[in-house]
Amino acid sequence: METGHSYADEGSYRSQRRTTVRGTAYVTTARGGRTGLSFTGEADPGTSYRLTVGSRSRTVTGRALMSGEPLSFSLPRGRVVPVTLTRAHPAHPGEDLKARVRRLTLTP
Repeated sequence: METGHSYADEGSYRSQRRTTVRGTAYVTTARGGRTGLSFTGEADPGTSYRLTVGSRSRTVTGRALMSGEPLSFSLPRGRVVPVTLTRAHPAHPGEDLKARVRRLTLTP
């Protein structure tokens, strides 16, 4: 996944650290229609994430995201579609994602 970054601090410049705030992958399918997306990696089980596929978004917990169960989305045939993961309700714009996706699998 391609990652987007920001910075967070604990009240001073010296405490500033780089954070990962977004992960994006690009998918395509020859069939189109309903497709299952399953994720492999790590995510904070209690955190709410916003999963955006193309222009459609849904909120899922880290537990549901990494459960191995496919999440159903509709994909257009033959088009490249971004799949983006962000925090659903970050405390501030630089809050770390606390998730790492190692693999994204499409299932018919």
